[in-house]
Amino acid sequence: MKKLLLLFLLMFFSISHVFAKNIQTYSGIEIEENKYYSLVEIYGDNYINFITEDEYKLINNDLSTVTKVEYDEESLDAIRPLTSFSTSYKTISLISNNNVITARLKWKQNPKIRSYDVFGIRLHGLTLGRIISFKQFYTENGETKYSTSTTQKTFNNGFGESFLLSNKSDLETVVTFTVNGSGKVFASYQHATTNVSLSDSTNYSLSELGLGNVIQFNNGIAEKYDRMPGINISI
Repeated sequence: MKKLLLLFLLMFFSISHVFAKNIQTYSGIEIEENKYYSLVEIYGDNYINFITEDEYKLINNDLSTVTKVEYDEESLDAIRPLTSFSTSYKTISLISNNNVITARLKWKQNPKIRSYDVFGIRLHGLTLGRIISFKQFYTENGETKYSTSTTQKTFNNGFGESFLLSNKSDLETVVTFTVNGSGKVFASYQHATTNVSLSDSTNYSLSELGLGNVIQFNNGIAEKYDRMPGINISI
């Protein structure tokens, strides 16, 4: 009887394994279906579909421990219609998965100005581990693609990315990095509201007094950006 029960259990688990559905990302990584959709809900479909093996190993943890904060620019404009923010609404989010942090900016409408935007990360009480990836997603001829082109600046309290905003549609920028210790991560995305040179876009330091409590531009350059508020997350 025990042998029959053991044989039945082995057959059950074998059949369950056979019928367990995996989804293959565009980058060729096989992810169990339920895990895939959970990751997409947290990180968005672009990041997960183009995730690298290195990135997947880092975030493939117990997702119940993941923390996410988000700021929707449209919500603020609905309350304060006379703000100086761009009317091309966008959403910024920070995701903490153990010591792996992902900052994400998604455009909800295509922006009119396409110049050098800046994505800044400031650390308080933490040290930067390594910067894993920078990806700017866009749609071209109905196909999702991404660029890794950026000018990166690192500081003892974080880093920043200056990049030319794509002239395509469905824009989204994602930065992933690791941190050490405990404290707070601050993220700020500043969109150029006029033509900005690469040199001007990299003329900044990181400070709580800066735009979004992160990006401290020099020489009046801040006036060329939309001053979108930043967000932060505790680690």
